[in-house]
Amino acid sequence: MNRKRWIILLGLIYVIQSSWTSMAVTDRDILSDPVANVYTANILGQTISDTLSFTDVPNNHWAKDPITRLGALSIVKGYNENNAMRYRPNGNVSKQEALAFLLRVVGLEATANQAAENLEVGEGEGLLSIWSKGYLQVAANNGLITQLDLGDGLILDQEALDPEFNFIRAQNVTREQVAMWLVQAINIGNPGRIEPIYVNNKIFTLSDWQSIDLAFVPYVEAVMQAGIMVGDANRFRPKGSLTRAEMAQIIANIDDILYETLDKTVKAGIVGSISDAGVIGSINNESKRTILIRNDEGLVDQVDLIVTSNEQNKISRLDVPVLGPSGVRGLSSLREGQSIVYIVDNTTLEMEYVVVKGDTTTTQVKGILQPLTDIDNGNLTIKNTTGVPITYKLSVGLYNLEERQIKIGEYYRAIENAPVSETITLTVQNNLVTKIDQEGATPLSAEVSGIVKEINTQFNFITIEKWDGGELTKYFNRNQVRVEKQNYYDIEDEIGYIDEIFPDYRFDERDTGIEAIEVGDIVHLLMSSNGQYIEAISAKTNYNVKFGEIVSLVSYGAGGVSIRVNYGDGSIGSLNVDGFVPVLQSTRNIGAGNLKVGQMIKILMNQGVLAPGTVVETVKQIDVDPYGNIYARIYKGDLGYMNMATGTLSLLNSYHLTKTGWSGYNPMTDLEMSGAGVEIFHNGSQISLSYADRFLRTDTMKAYVVTEKHYDRERIKKIVFEDGRDDVLASTNVSYSNGYDAIRLISSVGDIGINPGTIVLKNNHIVSTGSILSPDYAQVVLAGQGRAVIVNVLPEPNNDAISVFRGRISNIETNREVKVESQAILKDMTWIYSPIQREFTLSYDTVIMDESGNIPLSDFIDYSELSKVDEVYTIIAEGTKATHLIKNPYATEGVVGEIYSINNDNIIGIKDALVYDSTTKLWTELSIRNNYASLEIVTESVIIKNNKVVGMEDLELGDRVRAMVTVDLSEQLKLTDNRQATGYILFVED
Repeated sequence: MNRKRWIILLGLIYVIQSSWTSMAVTDRDILSDPVANVYTANILGQTISDTLSFTDVPNNHWAKDPITRLGALSIVKGYNENNAMRYRPNGNVSKQEALAFLLRVVGLEATANQAAENLEVGEGEGLLSIWSKGYLQVAANNGLITQLDLGDGLILDQEALDPEFNFIRAQNVTREQVAMWLVQAINIGNPGRIEPIYVNNKIFTLSDWQSIDLAFVPYVEAVMQAGIMVGDANRFRPKGSLTRAEMAQIIANIDDILYETLDKTVKAGIVGSISDAGVIGSINNESKRTILIRNDEGLVDQVDLIVTSNEQNKISRLDVPVLGPSGVRGLSSLREGQSIVYIVDNTTLEMEYVVVKGDTTTTQVKGILQPLTDIDNGNLTIKNTTGVPITYKLSVGLYNLEERQIKIGEYYRAIENAPVSETITLTVQNNLVTKIDQEGATPLSAEVSGIVKEINTQFNFITIEKWDGGELTKYFNRNQVRVEKQNYYDIEDEIGYIDEIFPDYRFDERDTGIEAIEVGDIVHLLMSSNGQYIEAISAKTNYNVKFGEIVSLVSYGAGGVSIRVNYGDGSIGSLNVDGFVPVLQSTRNIGAGNLKVGQMIKILMNQGVLAPGTVVETVKQIDVDPYGNIYARIYKGDLGYMNMATGTLSLLNSYHLTKTGWSGYNPMTDLEMSGAGVEIFHNGSQISLSYADRFLRTDTMKAYVVTEKHYDRERIKKIVFEDGRDDVLASTNVSYSNGYDAIRLISSVGDIGINPGTIVLKNNHIVSTGSILSPDYAQVVLAGQGRAVIVNVLPEPNNDAISVFRGRISNIETNREVKVESQAILKDMTWIYSPIQREFTLSYDTVIMDESGNIPLSDFIDYSELSKVDEVYTIIAEGTKATHLIKNPYATEGVVGEIYSINNDNIIGIKDALVYDSTTKLWTELSIRNNYASLEIVTESVIIKNNKVVGMEDLELGDRVRAMVTVDLSEQLKLTDNRQATGYILFVED
């Protein structure tokens, strides 16, 4: 081989190694993993130092990255001053510069340069001035400036223009003008990605918002909401100027929108391997450095630094600008183990910019491995020591989907043999798992127990919630696992509750199979010797009781029935009752076929709560119960004597609860305490009566007692002890309930605590806290520390009047019924969300319409191109009957006033107008002088008068109307002097 060429090649290798210090591979698997993407470098090395190494932007400058990044993307440019590149970061941005920056963002630099060639040029006019005119021409062509502005900008003698009336291209641009141009420019290359926003919110956080010119307001609102321009110390300075450094930061803040518009992708990763190779040719010599990057999706990206030398020993380099600790360099400055962010072009597959974020942060994380249900997407989940699930992305070398294997330690094993529920250690680099190690055999008890959260017979695993709140997943062999299910009546029943109201339930068999295990069952798992598999399961049911009235029923003969039950909160739940489920009336099994509409029933069900709002229920028994367990009264008083022989408890200085508060003082009230089902609580914890007798007889301690009707008498069902005075709140709607420890009322500011001791009454029955749902209408009695001792759900006043709902359609039974979910009910001016699924009946006179007019009932279906599923409708209902379904906007603002005019253009005028502030929930005058407003009535408007839907012709002068609208009329009046809004829901008030 030619010795001279060897020397040249070694020299080239030295060139690219001059700033690289380590050859050790930091990611062992990266060399064997397939390369997902190969990117090329396209910038000559000298160009990097010539164009991006700005001498007036030091490495510690706050805008160093955005200036360098946008320079690499040819959006911002510098100035060559005395053979040194300068950016002038503190220089103010002119109008022509701002337009040039923004038009480059949408890729119109070449268009602007071509436009400049066709413009008239003044004698001696410099190239920079000519190019600027090209940008002005393109800006005018795309509507950023007017033709009049363009005419001013093309005038050679700019000093002759009046800055108050003319567009002067060299004049400093204002911040509000940049906001408008930025939104308009992005819409050239990426229409609809960011648009002016006319419903203002963000600008009101500014102390100088009133200084923004009206034409710029929606654009300032848009860039503030997008986080592109955010102001400084609660000031936007709309008339203020911008520096070139600030302009670079603003464009960088466009972030995803910028890269979408330019068709580029920003990626992050870790430099895992750097290797060098050389090729000697007959004419040219080439040295190549291959850099492998493990990206944040676990895949491998590759980029090559190529240095060539020709016959004349002229060296050229294809490189990528890299911003690192030493300033702007090339790919040769990268080191293995560094964490980087890089920009690639999606079309050319060129890498255009790299910024070094620092050395890789490698951590080791321990946790309990969860089932590998998302391994196909390269994700693994562990639970940390506090039980919080955390999902990590795996390096591609750690799993093999074709072989269904995962790498634990140094070896691959089948995915189904992964150490699920065992402790593992993850080696994590920048949130990417590069290694999985299994801990030494984790001590596990031979038996574990908890409540079944999931039973999967396809993949043969069971997940339980342990008594300490943690979750555990174990696998079983369905052909070998031994299963027995304990009858509920064999369980020690501490309060005798279920045993008392379902005394005849005896239908389970103990020995059974895995198919008998249900979500909600309490299970004990006997593990194999290595703790990997379940050998035996002993289960017992997790029963719950509900009460309600059957409102409809569909019979399937011997297969059972489907019933809809009104639980007393205005909601209707659907239940399937299999034919073998016992249905008892007066201890006699009458069978599911004898259930009837109108019966009050008690339902025993096995219930598992998978997540808030997600409950799996299986009906086990139904009792038709016209009398038992209906509550009689709630008392409060001081604990008196107890006679265990006669089963009697006395309350001293007692009262009973009425709708208006405590009433009916009695010096002593004797109450029956017989029966095994008495529950006694103090501060949310269950206690014994003897404990209360010994420790809770204090001057300030009050006993709250709820009794139930027991045939012709009443007896105690629950006793709750609370210290101090109580407070009976005015009855109102529940706006939020998690069913466990908190509720919220429309009239309250914060949460009200609830606990297992809280007395909850609903539909004349004693129920659990889980039965409290929005929008229940409730009377709440507070004890100390904002805690509810009583929640009494009452029939809502005017319950026979029509109600207004909004709901997302989930199912339609043509001409008969519509089912909605994610629904809300309108209370006064507030939409109260409820998780309850609702069903409404349809009939021939149900009116359905959208903005185009009436929709025939036969076209209101859940299939074909006419499907209404997932559409949101406003529903006017009388009980469960939908009288009107209107597809109209979500209106949360309001205006109220007296009608003084009605014209033929569907416009009504109202005087003494008040506008509703949805934030403060207060009504304020629209204006101090000439206080009037106009309401437009459109096709999809609905008017309610005297508890029925009427037409506009039924409105009269003098009627007082309250309208739900979509705009804040006060703000609209300030900004546009417009007093008109579209009324979508109108109530004629007395």
